[in-house]
Formats: sequence, structure tokens, C-alpha cells
Amino acid sequence: MLGKTEDAPVKEQIDQALDGFAANVETHLNKIRRVRHEMEKAGDQDLVAVANLVQFMELFILDFTFICMDHSDGRHKWRQGLYGRIISLMIVECFEDFGELLAGKLRTTINSLDYAPSVLTNLGTLHGDLHQLRTRHESTLREIRNNVFGHRDHNAAHQIEMMESLDRTRLVRVQRDLMKWLLQLQDFLYTLVKPLPGFVKSRRSQRT
Repeated sequence: MLGKTEDAPVKEQIDQALDGFAANVETHLNKIRRVRHEMEKAGDQDLVAVANLVQFMELFILDFTFICMDHSDGRHKWRQGLYGRIISLMIVECFEDFGELLAGKLRTTINSLDYAPSVLTNLGTLHGDLHQLRTRHESTLREIRNNVFGHRDHNAAHQIEMMESLDRTRLVRVQRDLMKWLLQLQDFLYTLVKPLPGFVKSRRSQRT
């Protein structure tokens, strides 16, 4: 009973921290939405691509953070396993989606705008780091995503075997590696976002 009493304040602190984190992200998403709306009205699709990437990243980080927190709760083995399978799905989707979003179109946009040369260098580093994560982890997680979470394999015995063989320690390690990369991406994208209002203002003045 004492242990449960001691755990309660810790859980409350974690919940408060998560609520604060979510509120901050939602506030920033609303700001980006307003700026993006101005860009879309002006037809600045290259700037919209930058704003979209920031929104996509923040939505993913928000979902991924809460799923990882739920996965860390080991009180219910089956629920923990379910969250592990959801995380496997999310990580594979992350590899695919950000691999595409950080590719040629974004480089073309950055080249066309007045960013420092280091921005493209940093983008290349991030893209390379994501590729390394994908090379190390994708094949195993994709099998879980397709055949266990997605239930594409109708052989229940094989599904159970894969569930039992899921290495939670390794999955947690991949979570941490990916979250570290996502936070680096977040820092990078904030350097892209900061000049956006100036770009919008400059283009508006050129049109008038």
C-alpha cells in the first residue's frame, strides 16, 4: 500500500508534465496554422511546404510521446505488448514519411530561399542519420507492423510466435534513438520556421 501511495505523486507529476508539453505543442501548431493560412492565400507553396513539415513533425512527436509513455507501463502485459506493436507501426511509418518529406522538394525550397548554407548541410546530416536508423531497425519492425499489428498474416500461431519474440529492450532502445533524432529535427525545423514571417512579409511587399 505504501508503494502505491508513493507512486501517486510521481504519476501526477508525469501527467502534469505531459499536459504542459501537449499544451505547448498545440499552441505552436495554432501559430503555424495561422502563418500557413497566409502563405496559402498568397500562393506561396514553397513556404507552405516548410510549414507543413513542422506541423507534421509536431503531430508525430505528440502522438509518439504519449504512446511511448503508455508502453512504459508494465502493469498489464497484453496492453504493453499492444502498445509495443503500435510503436513498431509508428516507427516504420516515421521512417517512410520523414524520408520522403526531407528529400528533394525540401532541398529545392531551401535553396530558393535566403537561408544560410549550413542549413542544407544540417538537413543532409539529419537525412543521413534517419537512413542509418532505418537500415538498422526497419526490417524487424516492418514484419511486426505488417503481420502482427496489421494482421496480414492470417496464421495465428505465427502471430503469437512473433508477439512472444518481440524484444522489448530493443524496442525501447529504438524509441529512444528515434526520439533523439526527432528532437534534433525539431531544433532544425525551428531554424527554418523563424524566418518564415519575414519571407511572407517580403513577398507581400514585392506584390504591392
